[in-house]
Order: sequence, then structure tokens, then C-alpha cells
Amino acid sequence: MTKFGRHDDKTLIDLMVESSLRALEDAGASEKNVDAVYAASMLAGELNNRVAIGSALVDQLALIPAAADRVENGPASGGSAIKNAYFNNTLIGFAVMDGGITTLGSQGLQADFSITNFSRKEALEEALTVSVTAKPTYSTTAPAWVTV
Repeated sequence: MTKFGRHDDKTLIDLMVESSLRALEDAGASEKNVDAVYAASMLAGELNNRVAIGSALVDQLALIPAAADRVENGPASGGSAIKNAYFNNTLIGFAVMDGGITTLGSQGLQADFSITNFSRKEALEEALTVSVTAKPTYSTTAPAWVTV
């Protein structure tokens, strides 16, 4: 995990490569295990003067011919990445924690997940409601309970 905070000495791609390499290492995976990359970021082009971040990440990690998608949907970029994993039938890695991911003592399940259901309701007079079912799966390593 990349330490939370300002990293003025690193580019967006530097940070993405660092966190991706650590995620691959934690999963016991190699480039052969990666079929697709979803790079979710808010305002990457506008704030970092960088476009095609998904393709750049695949290139920097030597994951070619893995598919690369940049997912940018403002503060909902993570949700859009989950939706894309569902529609493309690909695994997505994340941790379901009982506290903040940088909060000492937080714990939870870290795994690759298969998104088995993704639905949304959008009543005209109410907020958007999204329902997601994520099933932990065995990929290159088993799901693990982690503590920060």
C-alpha cells in the first residue's frame, strides 16, 4: 500500500506503479495473471497533465497484452471500476475494512472479488441506489484477513 499523504516528488504513474507492484506481490501474482487493468482516477488529465493512464500503467508494469481502461467518473470512479469488472466478467481486488485503510488497527478481508450482481435504481425523486454482490475468489492466492 502506498502511504497516504502528499508525494510531490512522484508522478501519478509512479504512485500507480508502486501500489500495483505491491498489490501483485501481496497476491503472489505475476504479469501472466493479469488480463485487464482498470485505472480509476478523478481528474487525472486535468490535474496531472496525463491522459491514457491505464495504457501507461500496463506499459510501465510490462503487462502487455493486458487490456487497459481508464475509468474516470469523478468521485464515483471506484464504483465505475466495479461496474466494469462486472460487465467484463473480470476479477477486481480490494479490501473490505472495518475502518479507514490508513487507520492503525483497521482490519478486514483483502481478496480478489468476482462481482456477481450489479444493479441500480434511479427513482426520479430519490437518490441513485446501487446494489453490488462481490464474492471473494481464489486467484493466485487465497483471500486473507489483514490488519493495518
